[in-house]
Amino acid sequence: MRINRGAHRPSPNGSALALLVLHEAGSAGAGGDWQPLLDRWPGPSVAPDLPGHGGSPPPDGGKYIPADATLAALEVLAETGLGVPPPVVLGHGWGGYAAELLACGGRAQALVLVDGLGGPWVTEEEIALDQVRWLREVLEDADAVRWPGRMPDPLLTHGFPSAWERDFTTARRKAIAAPVLAVETARSATPPDERGERLAAFAGARRLVELGSAAVGEAVEEIIAATLGWLDGWRAGEPL
Repeated sequence: MRINRGAHRPSPNGSALALLVLHEAGSAGAGGDWQPLLDRWPGPSVAPDLPGHGGSPPPDGGKYIPADATLAALEVLAETGLGVPPPVVLGHGWGGYAAELLACGGRAQALVLVDGLGGPWVTEEEIALDQVRWLREVLEDADAVRWPGRMPDPLLTHGFPSAWERDFTTARRKAIAAPVLAVETARSATPPDERGERLAAFAGARRLVELGSAAVGEAVEEIIAATLGWLDGWRAGEPL
């Protein structure tokens, strides 16, 4: 897998806490969208272009699954040396799903999930139906079914079929003891009345911040403020 590290800020302090950012699937700006956060993070930081975005080509075979971002993240952490000790991992949208998988394997010291609590709950039958819907939409998109001539890969603009089965998601989150900050914007797919319950499934300390901005791009300063404020409180030993 060939991964462009994208935005990368070396450590100004060898002992400072590192940050890894995993952007949303289909993001036009890829890792570069998060440069303002990297610039203000108090330690080393990296926001790679995930496969099929920015400077990173599609994977061999041109197929994508949500866990691709997890594999890309492991590669970047190995190349940059930011994986030991584990970094704080910020995941946006489907990047949040990948961040959770890293945390399950002990590869994240803390999580920041931006619009990452998941879409509406679905049954196993509804997952199968959503896969059919997704495939139909892709097949009707001429750009999505050919090898991409531009990035992000047009296939990724269709996202992924839903993976938000309640029992599977809750069990995964119970295995994550790292502290979690969930930042929800007005573009979040998570029903507002379910956000607290979904966050409560995580085994560690957790905090929910709900922003009124319409999209992540418009809320970047608020997201940065919430993330850095949470980090300061965590490092100071304040209850999360």
